[in-house]
Amino acid sequence: AETDRTRWVIKHPNFHNFHATQAKNFLEKQQCGDVVICPSSKGMGHLAVTWKVDDKLTCINILVHITEINTPSRLILAVDDKYQYTDLDELIVNHVQVIMCKVKELMAHKKFKCGPKDELYLSLKKFVAANPAKSAYGFMLNCQKPAHFNLCFLANKNATVQNWVCVLLAIGYAGSLPPQPMHVTPESYCLFEAPVTGIPELCDAFKVRCIT
Repeated sequence: AETDRTRWVIKHPNFHNFHATQAKNFLEKQQCGDVVICPSSKGMGHLAVTWKVDDKLTCINILVHITEINTPSRLILAVDDKYQYTDLDELIVNHVQVIMCKVKELMAHKKFKCGPKDELYLSLKKFVAANPAKSAYGFMLNCQKPAHFNLCFLANKNATVQNWVCVLLAIGYAGSLPPQPMHVTPESYCLFEAPVTGIPELCDAFKVRCIT
């Protein structure tokens, strides 16, 4: 990457001088999983990495801080100061694509539901009505809030459906963020900051903590 006082000039096929709306419009015509890298609204020294999650254009964003190490010719791409990469290809392969796989696994699980939230609510209520001794839960992407998903659960037939709106990526999130009930990192899924290795373990931990 080369820099001057006005903008970053980055020679990479995924880099475009887009603002957020332009990046979203660009991804609308791309395949699921495609990535675009743009200057961040945070200003010089920051990049925004956005990828397309599904055909409804739910996009996930990561804020990347560009730091000079020793000399201007050595740059480090840092995500939340916890993850560091030497170039954009390494960032895409070892951070973005790893998280993509975890999000795809989440979306492939039997508890993941497509469609409007009301349909998920109705399916939870029907299940508990037919199985009064059991609770029910499910999750879905939040199409109104990109990079968010809904985790919904019904503890019993006399309860009301609870809906947690969670940020998929608490790490690298561009903005102030309260603690998230559930999120994804390159290494694991997290429930209240406690890491678990996979979706079955995440579901088990959720049931023990929240609906038993």
